[in-house]
Amino acid sequence: RAISEHIRYGGYPRVIVTHDIELKKTILRDLYETILLKDIARTFSIEDIATLERLVKYLSHTIGGLLHFENLSTVINISFPALKKYLHAMEQSYLIKTVHPHFTNKTKELVKQPKIYFLDTGLRNAIAKEFSVNGKVFENYVLTELLKRGYDPKYWRTKAKAEVDFIIETEKGIIPIEVKLQANKIERSLFSFINQYKPKKAIVVSYKGEKKKFKKNNCLIIITDLQGLRELI
Repeated sequence: RAISEHIRYGGYPRVIVTHDIELKKTILRDLYETILLKDIARTFSIEDIATLERLVKYLSHTIGGLLHFENLSTVINISFPALKKYLHAMEQSYLIKTVHPHFTNKTKELVKQPKIYFLDTGLRNAIAKEFSVNGKVFENYVLTELLKRGYDPKYWRTKAKAEVDFIIETEKGIIPIEVKLQANKIERSLFSFINQYKPKKAIVVSYKGEKKKFKKNNCLIIITDLQGLRELI
């Protein structure tokens, strides 16, 4: 229950200590308005608040998706330079986090499409006006857990659309991390990554389901829950 509530309403102290659900939502809405109007608009001299808000709401509904700058510029009706400025302002104000792709050639990370997540799932849910736990929100929550532990997660995606949610780098090598509401099976994409990069360990984080371990191509694959993830990393 505690994890479910944390995913839905986030980690802001005022929200955590408040037990009334409707009051939690009100506090989150007030926080959003403060961040949007004060921290972002005023600090970065953004006058077009309506467009900024349109962008934030759009991103709240597309968390974890590839960010196509040209398409987004058209959808939001904003110039490309302004879009870049707004995204930079939102990240510097700790509203969003940009996640870049993982490549062995590091220079490629700077030119491929990033993904956007929110630094607090409660705030994202308040912006999107939906407080359910779905796959993308859980994925976003796992990202925040990785960030809290000092990692700078990347994602992996091939031209054939094989994809692993997060890749973290440790002293002992890279670890691919897949996020599932319920890990009924291991996706081919994870096996593709294991075959190509030969990690010693891979983690599947499941919101529900049994914990288990097995080996594949000399890689230890661990299916665990959030508490297990915290212990493993």
